[in-house]
Amino acid sequence: MKKIVSYLMLIVAFSFINAQSQTSIYRGIIGEKMYVTFFIETVSNNCGVPPYYQSMYKYDGKKDWIQLEATANKNNQFVFAEYAFSGVLILEKKGKNLQGICMSPDRKTQFSVELKEIQSNEKEIERLKTTYEELNYQNYDC
Repeated sequence: MKKIVSYLMLIVAFSFINAQSQTSIYRGIIGEKMYVTFFIETVSNNCGVPPYYQSMYKYDGKKDWIQLEATANKNNQFVFAEYAFSGVLILEKKGKNLQGICMSPDRKTQFSVELKEIQSNEKEIERLKTTYEELNYQNYDC
């Protein structure tokens, strides 16, 4: 039994070691007036399954971030659903840009979305990763 537990712990440890992430930060506009900052971390585990995404965005000048649940296809097209399904972003990655639409759940309100990837330093990336972890905790753990 101890050998089985040790073996399972070894597998879990290698899974974490093999996980790799890539973080991107975008700035841009939704509609004509709503400027936003957009964070997405792509996490790959190198075992053949598609990556998963940790993402959020906020309107410039506002304090609160909005958590996004994300999925993508092989054509660099993404669907981001806002936490509690208050809206959806359907975006396509073109080079270093994300373009598409933001839509209300009833599909009656739609805005264009134009985001450009920006350069960021490691300190800013770590700050945003921590912010994402705190947001995820608020929304799903407590």
